[in-house]
Amino acid sequence: MVNHFAIEMIAHYGSGMPAGREVFDTCVWIGRFYQAACGRVPRLVFVYRKDVKMNLCQSMKAKDSNIIQALIDRFAYGVPNRGKGSKKNPGWFYGFKKDIWQAYALAVTYYDLYCKEG
Repeated sequence: MVNHFAIEMIAHYGSGMPAGREVFDTCVWIGRFYQAACGRVPRLVFVYRKDVKMNLCQSMKAKDSNIIQALIDRFAYGVPNRGKGSKKNPGWFYGFKKDIWQAYALAVTYYDLYCKEG
């Protein structure tokens, strides 16, 4: 049984830019994930991108590259190849690319904000 379920929620930050199709597609998927999880998991939490940035980088100005570096510093500090390793000797981040980094950042933030004791 899954006990925890975190969904990245979108937010408007007042940039004045119009929302494109991808934003609305994301809204649909957030709703689908919520519908699938609602009532089936004891803990369902929406985590905002600003929470990820502040948790991992302590700055709202953080970009994806800053978030990735913060994860590397936390889980693979000083490890060559950014902690990815190789096929023969996989590292902590072996196989990570593109959106996997951001999904992991969301999971780490969820853990830090909602699961740690103290």
